[in-house]
Amino acid sequence: MRTRAYLLFPALVLFTALLAGCTTDEPSPSPTDPRTSFTGTWLANEQEYKYTFEVTIDLDASSSTAVLIHNFANSGTTAKADVSGTNITLVPDQIIGDGWTLNGSGALTSSTRINWTYSFLDGATLHQVTGTYTRQ
Repeated sequence: MRTRAYLLFPALVLFTALLAGCTTDEPSPSPTDPRTSFTGTWLANEQEYKYTFEVTIDLDASSSTAVLIHNFANSGTTAKADVSGTNITLVPDQIIGDGWTLNGSGALTSSTRINWTYSFLDGATLHQVTGTYTRQ
């Protein structure tokens, strides 16, 4: 009987230790870099011109707040924007495409939608644009 008690106690300790190691992990925290919410492929829809086109947003490795928007305004070129929380702001007065000067901003309204308001000066005309990006 005494031998059984000697074996039972270590087995109980080992079983308790195994149960303690089986606790569920906490869910992964949301990304600390807000830019990751913007990265990926998006379908752009500009209301004024009835254009629909694809854009890709990537992290800008040279900045902790910037992203690169490829094919912005269906220009075939890349625009740079800064992200703060759920807001995205084009770098002011940057020139893309055929000499277009950009200004404007957008907001991430859900994980699959960015609403934009921006302008571009094509050298002669200032175009005001509202649009929506939908995640693909």
